[in-house]
Amino acid sequence: MEVKRFLGYRLDKVEEVLKEKGIKYELVLTNNPKNVLIGEEKRVIKIKDLNDKIIIYYSYF
Repeated sequence: MEVKRFLGYRLDKVEEVLKEKGIKYELVLTNNPKNVLIGEEKRVIKIKDLNDKIIIYYSYF
């Protein structure tokens, strides 16, 4: 599955798709350099596709 297409998407929508497909994933919260939350919506900012699972980095926008 091409997971890079999920960059910038809302985290809840990406989680729905991954759960539907039965793909294992791990979530990592990433704050901006000043450690300040910009907003309340979680968005995917980086994805690492490993052999056995996907690591999703997300931040608040």
